[in-house]
Amino acid sequence: MPVITQTNSNDDSSIGFLNVSSSVGKGSVNHEGDVLLVQAMFCEILPYLYGIESAEIPDPTGTYDRQTEHLILKYQEMSSKLRKVKIWKDGFINRAVGAHVPGKTRVWTITYMNEDAYYVHSSYGYEGDYISWLRYKYPALDYYLSSYA
Repeated sequence: MPVITQTNSNDDSSIGFLNVSSSVGKGSVNHEGDVLLVQAMFCEILPYLYGIESAEIPDPTGTYDRQTEHLILKYQEMSSKLRKVKIWKDGFINRAVGAHVPGKTRVWTITYMNEDAYYVHSSYGYEGDYISWLRYKYPALDYYLSSYA
């Protein structure tokens, strides 16, 4: 199940960030809710920030498939090119535990996905926070996050 992970911020307005509960990728656990979260985030991030045609992005179903596998690798490659601190291009979206991968100078893929979702949300002037926006836009995702009101 996807979760909202609280940040270690002293700011009371911190809403946390979206996180997977288990790994998403080829041969991984691929819980339906976690896959749905990754797919929904890709639907918003990839066309607006990385120029990937919407037709190449599957509708969020929660089912891990070849398109999702391909898009994870593509996102990791394209995102790493744009950033100073890189992410692993390993085809997995792992649960973020802390800001960086332990012992590495790399960032969790899901961390950059949240940054990108926040950027798309704020760039297009949507109301509220980006987590509420994604929950509204993807009711199936809201179902999985319902315990994190």
